[in-house]
Amino acid sequence: LSRDIIYSVLARHQVFSRLHVEQVDAVAAVAIVHSLAAGEELELEGVRFGACLHGAGEARMVASLSEGESTPQEKDEEKEEVVIFSSEAVDADGSTFGDLRRREQPARILVRAADSA
Repeated sequence: LSRDIIYSVLARHQVFSRLHVEQVDAVAAVAIVHSLAAGEELELEGVRFGACLHGAGEARMVASLSEGESTPQEKDEEKEEVVIFSSEAVDADGSTFGDLRRREQPARILVRAADSA
């Protein structure tokens, strides 16, 4: 069932939906599923893309400012982007986080499952 959901998200995603079947198969094959309880957090490194298969939460992508993006005063600072995601989103963009267009990977991604209602 998880693999079916992974393929469904990839088929609706703006980048992955344009790939050949073999490429999508390769992406799905290396997918790692983490289960988080309500309010639980997970820190990931070396990850460019994630998807919410069930539930909702937020992801904080934290990256060090690169030479071209920073002023001399900001060189040691970090840049943070927060994304709210949900498996209930109609399009894949609302259930995913990460930026596949950027060359550099975020320093780390902090994922937090939404608190239960």
